[in-house]
Amino acid sequence: MNIALKEAITHMNQVSDEQLRLVSIGEVVLEKDTRNCFLDWIYKNNYIDHSAYSAHLSDKLFFYEFIKTISPDRIDDFLPLTKGVSPYVKNGRIDLDKIENDFGPDFIVKPCSDMDSSGGRLIRGKLELEHDFSIRSHDYMEKKISPLTGIISSGEAYLIQKIVGEPEREYRLHSFFDQTVRGATFTRWDQKWVQDELVAAESFLQKFLDSLPKKALYRQAWSFDVMRAKEGFKIIEVNTNRGKPQSWSGDLSNPDTLAAYVNLFESLYGAKFLGENAEKLRKGEGNLRHFLKKFGKEAVERHFRLREEYKKSKIK
Repeated sequence: MNIALKEAITHMNQVSDEQLRLVSIGEVVLEKDTRNCFLDWIYKNNYIDHSAYSAHLSDKLFFYEFIKTISPDRIDDFLPLTKGVSPYVKNGRIDLDKIENDFGPDFIVKPCSDMDSSGGRLIRGKLELEHDFSIRSHDYMEKKISPLTGIISSGEAYLIQKIVGEPEREYRLHSFFDQTVRGATFTRWDQKWVQDELVAAESFLQKFLDSLPKKALYRQAWSFDVMRAKEGFKIIEVNTNRGKPQSWSGDLSNPDTLAAYVNLFESLYGAKFLGENAEKLRKGEGNLRHFLKKFGKEAVERHFRLREEYKKSKIK
């Protein structure tokens, strides 16, 4: 167990039973209906952690190893096999046959700490890895400080992950503490999501959260990339605030995502958002001007339409 993993386990175990009994939030008045105002309120009141703990968990390989440590019997139910590259490297050579033996022919190699969601830095399969390693082997073997956090977590630059599904059936989901934030996202990269499947993915995520010690989730807000696999779903990536008082998902600029969080705080944590700005946030109209400026009218209309489709799927 590396030093960072020991630190994370210690952080988790220091959470007391009394802390887990969350107090009622009460009345909330926000000056604006924007994402930034919402985030300022969250961090000012210390509702979400932004320590080294959430920074370590932003490392994708570290997250896998952490879950494997605290929930060893269930990890295969929720996450695909994931390992660092360096154990497969010896004397400057990479053992491609052993990788293929462990992962099969369908695997990807990607950075452990990266915010590139476009897939541009993904290396797929044995031939691509062989070529990439031949031209920059040193990148795979050096101990890596995360470019996102400035600290060492897994210590690896790249990870290997078993491919479990197709990108077209990848869903962006969100959580706060031990709860799935349902209805937070309805599409990504303009993909046509199957709304019934989205509802099922949200239920899968809740099962994952339920399988973990509540202390591991205390004051955590995460976003997940969940992919439809051959059997059920798998979590292929998790994003945190990277140890800083900032967003844990690019989708927080989305009015629907903000609305889902506001409604969760009101329904489960005793918050009561007041005033005109609160009503906009609650109805999925918060941050709308900024979202409209960045993504355009068609994107807004599409989200509104998909929101209604999601509501119908959830009722079934």
